[in-house]
Parts: sequence; C-alpha cells; structure tokens
Amino acid sequence: MPPSRQIPLKFPESALSFEDMAITSANRAICSAIRKTDRWPYHAFCLIGPRGSGITTRARAWAAERGATYFEAAPDVDLSDVAHSANQLVDPVAGAELASA
Repeated sequence: MPPSRQIPLKFPESALSFEDMAITSANRAICSAIRKTDRWPYHAFCLIGPRGSGITTRARAWAAERGATYFEAAPDVDLSDVAHSANQLVDPVAGAELASA
C-alpha cells in the first residue's frame, strides 16, 4: 500500500491568553513566574520543555499579555536587532518546526 499523501492545511489559530489555559499543579509555578516580570533577576527568560508540553503556547500568551513581538526563529530570519529591543520573544523551536515543514 502506498504511503498516505495528506495535504497539510494551515488553519488560523486564535491567540490564547493565560485565562484560556488550564492552570494545574503541573504548570501553576511557571505560569505565575513568567507573568511576574518585576521579580525576574534579568530582563529575559528561557522556557525549556519537551515537544508538546505547551511552552510555545505559554510564550505566545506572555507575548500577547505584554504587547511583545513574537518571532519564530528560522535559519533565514535575521534576529540581530532583537537582543537590543524591549518586549521581544524568540521561539527557536516553533521556527525550526516551520523550517522543516
């Protein structure tokens, strides 16, 4: 039997806020910590987690809440000015997934 040849469809996604998410004991601490920017020791944060764990969703919610620009890093995207600007979010994982699709 030949392999399936499905056509990938890109449906528009609605932006999620923290209020749209299910906050549980598994994610309560991180959701709280990334929203309290006045307590950050530096003006940056790094979210790391396994694929499918909701890191990109939380990062997008944070960006929307802060009015930040959300970048999906890909090999062909120039991010040289990002480090010098306020309210920027760079998601290398989402960009890598897009680049490989």
